[in-house]
Amino acid sequence: MAHVAGRARAAAVAGALVATLAGGCSKKEPAPETATSAEPSARPAPASELHEPTFDLTMKSAGAITGGQPSVVEIAVLAKGGYHVNDKYPYKFKPSVTQGLTYATPTFSTEATKLEEKRATMTVTFTPDGKGERTIAGLFAFSLCSADQCLIEKRDLALHVSAD
Repeated sequence: MAHVAGRARAAAVAGALVATLAGGCSKKEPAPETATSAEPSARPAPASELHEPTFDLTMKSAGAITGGQPSVVEIAVLAKGGYHVNDKYPYKFKPSVTQGLTYATPTFSTEATKLEEKRATMTVTFTPDGKGERTIAGLFAFSLCSADQCLIEKRDLALHVSAD
């Protein structure tokens, strides 16, 4: 009997964890197998632009890039259809270690993100060590909700830039 109660308690804790990871969205949570639409082993190659049924995701330069000077790229996710930005989710970009680049911080989070109803825009600050080609790359984590479910998404992004 205590064994059954222990299982019920473990299931309740797991359910609370899923709700917390979904960012507290007040919408109905999806089944665990649909909570994340891109499993790590199934992720496509990094790109600077992705278009999927529930969102468009872009990474682009936000101005001139000069060697030795702080520069900025913006990561923007635009919710499509009945989806909206989950403003309770901890948005995150973890840059890859790249020779010739220094990032302002090892991880960019919600504090670097402007959240709107259908759009989230994150500012990523970096400094190239000199002139030449560089690749800004990393893993971006975000969440979108509809009336029925909240999705937790992770996508590898990469943008080739040229520093003057």
